[in-house]
Amino acid sequence: SLQNGITESLGLTELPAGHYTQIRLKLGDTVEDGLADPPPYPNCVYTGTAYEILTIPSGFQSGLKLIHPFDIQGGFTYELLLDFDASESIHQTGAGDYIMRPTIRVIEIDLTGSVSGQADAGAIVMAQQAVLEACGGIRIAQTTTADPDGLYTLGYLEPGEYNLVVVLDGYMIAVEAGILS
Repeated sequence: SLQNGITESLGLTELPAGHYTQIRLKLGDTVEDGLADPPPYPNCVYTGTAYEILTIPSGFQSGLKLIHPFDIQGGFTYELLLDFDASESIHQTGAGDYIMRPTIRVIEIDLTGSVSGQADAGAIVMAQQAVLEACGGIRIAQTTTADPDGLYTLGYLEPGEYNLVVVLDGYMIAVEAGILS
């Protein structure tokens, strides 16, 4: 539910002025109280039929370390967005276990742009950086799914030029090049 520009606040805190090199997310080791239908494990994957334990290496001990240097000046408010890509972060092993190798972008919100539009409901919309990386690599900056009305937003993109790729079963892949965020 947290896509198409919809976010959820993780908190607010005051930090002393200075240079920071990382953020650590400490994960809970108990199931949250008050959930209407609580899962059986504090960190799990719902496969459509059952809950499976999700192993998060060092998640409980040292936390998830997000490397993103930034400077804080006194008297200012800074807002950072943590963009968690579940489809790139959760993997099933050959033994059938689930493990998380988190893919989380740290984004300074005031330095971003967005691309919004309309496609068929359920279409997968991807923003690809228009400039190819070395050796012909392609970097997908963000992916979202068009909502039931076909609306989508690829938010919090680094300013620049993107190619949009739209995929929907039963249709040809559509590409629009040179979109500016």
